[in-house]
Amino acid sequence: MQIKYKLMKQEDYQVSIETFRKIDSEIDTAFSKYFPHFSIRERGNSGPSFSFSLPDRNCHFENTDYFYKNELTFIHFTSISNLFSILNERAFRFYNLHNSEDSNEYKHTGEVLGISDGQLAHHKKYLFTFSCCPSSDIESEKLWKVYGREHTGVVIEFKIENDIKLWEKYHLAQVKYEPSDNFKSMLEEFKKIEVKRNIKIKVDLSKIIGFHKAPSWADEKEIRIMTYFPYQYFDEYLKFSKTEFKISENGSRFVDYIKLPLWVNNESPFLKGSKPELNRHQSLSTDFFEKRPKIKINKILLGQKSAIPNDQLIYFIDHLRNIVQENYGYKIEINRMSKPL
Repeated sequence: MQIKYKLMKQEDYQVSIETFRKIDSEIDTAFSKYFPHFSIRERGNSGPSFSFSLPDRNCHFENTDYFYKNELTFIHFTSISNLFSILNERAFRFYNLHNSEDSNEYKHTGEVLGISDGQLAHHKKYLFTFSCCPSSDIESEKLWKVYGREHTGVVIEFKIENDIKLWEKYHLAQVKYEPSDNFKSMLEEFKKIEVKRNIKIKVDLSKIIGFHKAPSWADEKEIRIMTYFPYQYFDEYLKFSKTEFKISENGSRFVDYIKLPLWVNNESPFLKGSKPELNRHQSLSTDFFEKRPKIKINKILLGQKSAIPNDQLIYFIDHLRNIVQENYGYKIEINRMSKPL
């Protein structure tokens, strides 16, 4: 039976609604077969086109393979200059996928789902990630060599202080490097429904595609905090996103980033100025971290080959401690990696 989109009679209406329900059920069954424990929360229908996407609330990912279930202390490798940008901005930068050194990121999975080059570019523009590793990898020779700038960079150890199930539009998971066979199999099931029902199924799986990379990158052991367009209105994006121009071996390109504020202890006397207008308190709404990652810096470790002379090391570390104390309102451990890796 074909769906009747132009409804004239009550009995036609009842038949059409019943058909809609059957189609929704078939789509749900096909999706759940390959992505169990996920639920479709956002769906729509326009004529013969049926669309759906995944929920924004991270709690709906809890029983899936796209939810991080281990200890919430991580490390992030960066350069010394970027470290000072982070400390001064009191924020981590989330770059969109156009910033990735893997030019095929998102593409190798997106193509399986039949996403066009134009759609791929659109999704990569609005999908922002922050990369980290488990804190247990802090002495990894490979990570220090590749992401620690040949041991000249630094590592920031941080902890997520709030319940990640309460996040909205932010997700945390281990990156997957195995072939994405489930996407291909699911799409084949959808095509059968499309032929049977004479419809078109449009699916937006950006919230999980962003956790897939090619097997050649498996040594990274990357964990990602990811967000897909974390705004309600487009003019918010225009106001809060920033643009950089990157030149690398993969060619020149524009990349966008957004900032996620780090937690600051506003109750600390360290942030109090001589006048109220000189206070260095963090100006955020009281509920800002209820639905976003609440991140606190625990430790900073300098690489063994960081360009800080030994006779200046104590002064440098003391200065870093003062920056953290005066910007964040608490003290942290700061040292240089000492034992050979």
